[in-house]
Amino acid sequence: MIKIITRSSNSSSRNVIRWLEAQDLDYVEINLSKYDSKLKREELIHILSLCENGINDIVSKRKTYSPELSQKLLELDELPFSIAVNTLLDNLEVLYIQIIFDEKKLQTGFHREDIRQFVSRSKRRVVFGDNRVIIIESLKGE
Repeated sequence: MIKIITRSSNSSSRNVIRWLEAQDLDYVEINLSKYDSKLKREELIHILSLCENGINDIVSKRKTYSPELSQKLLELDELPFSIAVNTLLDNLEVLYIQIIFDEKKLQTGFHREDIRQFVSRSKRRVVFGDNRVIIIESLKGE
């Protein structure tokens, strides 16, 4: 199952959801703007297991944080794993706005070229230069 971490006021989050729905893909939205929507510890650990560069893959560098939080973020790589996870869970605002993941794949942000990785091979569209689109229905029983 595809999961997406979003914030409701973000247009890129809405674009990701529209894209997933247009591809008829099932997903679960974890909207960090909603009070009752919370990222679970197990989900964060799973996300980190999919990261190539660890915590740096999911922490936004573009935002300005308080001096205390900035210092914590600088030290994240040096902290024991469980403390680093707790720090992230306590400060979810530092995460990228869109984190899209499933059992094996992770993507941060909405990039049309990369998000196709979440579409099964049997349903991927092949686009030709003349804007023709062919939907491949089956590739050797994937």
